Amino acid sequence: MKQLIILTAILFASVSSATAQISKTQADEIVSERLEKETQTYTFFDRDTIHTGFEVRTANGEILELNYRCWIYYVHYTNDTGLYLIVNESNGNLLEVRTSSNAKPEDIEQNENDTLQGTKWKLMGIVDTQTDILKELEPKDCDECYSFTFDTDSTAIGWITSNDLFVWLRPVVSIATFSKALGSDFYIEDAILFRNVIKTITSYELNKNELKFFYNDNKNYLLFKPRKL
Repeated sequence: MKQLIILTAILFASVSSATAQISKTQADEIVSERLEKETQTYTFFDRDTIHTGFEVRTANGEILELNYRCWIYYVHYTNDTGLYLIVNESNGNLLEVRTSSNAKPEDIEQNENDTLQGTKWKLMGIVDTQTDILKELEPKDCDECYSFTFDTDSTAIGWITSNDLFVWLRPVVSIATFSKALGSDFYIEDAILFRNVIKTITSYELNKNELKFFYNDNKNYLLFKPRKL
């Protein structure tokens, strides 16, 4: 008979809010902060929907049964060890569980970043979350402006209007530009706005057709959509 441990205590507190539910974006931020400390190379998996019941076998063979709603993440290291990162939806507490198996969990889809390599994304504009108003950026007739292409599962290289653009999705989301020339980036009002906005990005949200980068306390976001190469 398997040994069963029911988790009822809260472990590994990571945020102080005890009342507000934790969104997927907030859970991603908690996990990203944890993964900043990693020194090993890993592959990252996650789940887009909340888990209401979950069992995991630990490295010492015990079975943990989670009886609360949680966001589930899995990290597979190159030395064939695994780690579950489990974020409690009710308060953001983080539970870490070393696993006995190096196999990817069947019920956890590989992180969406795996499908990103080789895809191109183009800025649609800046969205105000309170009004849903989209502000397009000039120059609107430039196909390559404000666009980037993923060269790995989490990094992308692109173009603003005259300088390179770099995107990182993990362990912490970041967008930066490399200024190699005093081109239109420094003279077009919207290009200047874009350069200022990307310095303040705090999180992102991705589905099949939209990639959003949030800033200004999540009151605004840059909206990108896929484009054919």
